[in-house]
Parts: sequence; structure tokens; C-alpha cells
Amino acid sequence: MTTADVSLIVPATCPRGHVLEPRTVTLDVRVVQHTKTSRRLDATAWRCVPCVRADCYTAHTGEPAPAEILRAECFARQHGWNSTSGWHRRVRFGSGRQFSDRDATPDKTDKKRNRSMTYRDPTAVAALSATVGVTQNRLETTWRDYLDPDELPTEADRQEVEQLGLDAWREARAYRRYRATRGRAA
Repeated sequence: MTTADVSLIVPATCPRGHVLEPRTVTLDVRVVQHTKTSRRLDATAWRCVPCVRADCYTAHTGEPAPAEILRAECFARQHGWNSTSGWHRRVRFGSGRQFSDRDATPDKTDKKRNRSMTYRDPTAVAALSATVGVTQNRLETTWRDYLDPDELPTEADRQEVEQLGLDAWREARAYRRYRATRGRAA
């Protein structure tokens, strides 16, 4: 592969000194112009995952992040890197580890807690709690969620509006949208 075939070069380390390799970097993958007539997926930018995690930890606790939550073993490769589009082949890491190399991320299928990480990361717990709370406490949608108070009738709706009134007409339209979305069970 020549340097002309490379779309993104990731340096060996980030400005804070973290080693950058496929599991410690997240890449922005976008559709870009390849030639005048074709497009392809390419990695266009990178971010250091340990830096992002350290910033989140510091923002959450007000203390610097412990080194044990910033180790490379705590991260996994970005999902979708082995897609058929081949964008991962055009990314070069200065650290020497490439997407084509075997991933040395420890197997996370072990049901026991990772004993090497004795410190509990509050940012992970807070993020999980927020996600669980949102999904469990979410109210089910009703027909009122489909109500558009700024909806205006057309000339074709004139007879119905005169018969029902404007507010009742809007409510009937909202209920029809709700039923169309929810199906006959509504």
C-alpha cells in the first residue's frame, strides 16, 4: 500500500502521551468523494479514548482519573471496523498496531469481575444509571404526543372543521396519526 492509498494517519501517541492503537482510538467514518464519480467510506478524524474518558472522569468527580481506568486493556476496538467497505485498511497507526493485527483485548465474556481493576469508575455507573432510568421511566406515547397546535386546515378540510371546530379537528387528526403509527391496537 502506498501513502496515496492511506486516508488517515494516526500518530503513535496523543498530546497527553497515551499510546494510540485500534482499541484506544475512535475514528469518525464518513462518506467522502473518492474520484469525480465515486464515493467511499473513509476515516476522516480520530479521538483518543483514554483522553475522553479522563476528561469525563475529571468532570464528574473533580479529581484526576486513576491510571487503571485509562489502561489500553480497558478498551475494545471500534465496532464496524471489519466492514466490507474496507475503510479500516486505509488507516495507519504510528504505534505500529493496525486493524489487520490480532486484537489483544482481553476476553470480556468472563462472568467474573475483572480483579485487576479494583477501583469502581463512577462515570460508567452514572452513564448506565442514566440509560436504565430513561428506558424504564419512559412514559408510553399517547395520541396527545401527535397533537400539532399550529396545524392549519386546508380547503378540503373546511366542512370537517366547521362541523367539529378547530381544536376538535386538530385532536382528530392527531388521533389518526397516532393510530397509523401504533396500528389497530391503539
